[in-house]
Amino acid sequence: MTEYFHDEIAQVEAARERLSVLQDDLARIRMRAAALAHDTDWQSTGAQAFRDAVATWQQGIALLDWSIERLRAGLLRTRGMLDSLSGGDP
Repeated sequence: MTEYFHDEIAQVEAARERLSVLQDDLARIRMRAAALAHDTDWQSTGAQAFRDAVATWQQGIALLDWSIERLRAGLLRTRGMLDSLSGGDP
């Protein structure tokens, strides 16, 4: 008897979508922070500290983005395995 994993596949797809939305949100935040850093007074010591902090934060977001991509790839593999195990639609 073939098992069908429709609910599990739907959950995997929902998780992939949530991760995609998260990545989009992080990209918008990263772009906004870069714009703020660019618009600061370039002569100010405080502005330089702010730009340095934004640069460090952007590096952290890039690492997080890489981890999210790996999670999404793992979910895609999981979905493929569930599809394979379900043997198609009933």
